[in-house]
Amino acid sequence: MTAISIIVPVYESRQYLSSCIESLLDQDFVLPYQIILVETASPDGSFEICEKYQKEFPEKIYHFHYDKPYSISMARNLGILHASGEYVLFVDGDDLLRKDALTKLYSYTNQDVEAIQGAHSLYYGDKEKRVAPIGKGKLTSREAVQALVVNRTFCGYCWNTLIKRSFLLKYHVYFEYKITVFEDLMFIMEVFYRSNSVYFANDDTYLYRQREGSTLSSCPDLVRHHIYVLQKLYDKLEDDPYTRSVLRHNRTHIKRQFKQEQKRCKCKDNHAKEIKALFSEEK
Repeated sequence: MTAISIIVPVYESRQYLSSCIESLLDQDFVLPYQIILVETASPDGSFEICEKYQKEFPEKIYHFHYDKPYSISMARNLGILHASGEYVLFVDGDDLLRKDALTKLYSYTNQDVEAIQGAHSLYYGDKEKRVAPIGKGKLTSREAVQALVVNRTFCGYCWNTLIKRSFLLKYHVYFEYKITVFEDLMFIMEVFYRSNSVYFANDDTYLYRQREGSTLSSCPDLVRHHIYVLQKLYDKLEDDPYTRSVLRHNRTHIKRQFKQEQKRCKCKDNHAKEIKALFSEEK
């Protein structure tokens, strides 16, 4: 039986893809695991890299090619459906796993939890900087939601989180394929919400590559997308008053985040007015 399916969405990843795949192959994990490359019409030669590795490691690497440039959310959903592992782990095509990542994350599966999240480091060139989460052990669903959305203690990304595949299938937890910004937050928030418990490890298992440029064009874009995702979550997570109050509370964090972003990118005053209008609309 396959213990872990590593799902890698591939689109315009040629520059870093080989080093990413090599880090996945270099794991010291002793149980069977598979690497699923979901490549969606990438025009930069990523297809050839995926094919090369699948031919070299046919029993471990599975390359699924699609002729349409699907969103990263759709690519991850396809990965879940193609996976056969007991657990799934998402890795972006320009990032790296540490050599003992699978071993460390899997060691906590005996805690009777649906998801396990490790710590990670940001890296640019040869520089690394460790960031949250700081291990808190086993938390209930409500404690995990609180830690993610209110206290900002844990990572709102989907990568570096080992998740039971049967759990995702049972509760139909997938990525909203039309959302391309903060889609991770929406997904992982629903995972935490529907779980009985989540485990937060202190092990640094993931290297997140810092790259120049941004998906978002401006600070208003950042806040607009964040508010949209929170509203979608608010509507989706049924009638649990606690979770809804947590989501409302997160407005404070968004305002704080905007002020920090405003200083970083030197937004003009009219941007601030636009944000104020957004908050007045979001009730």
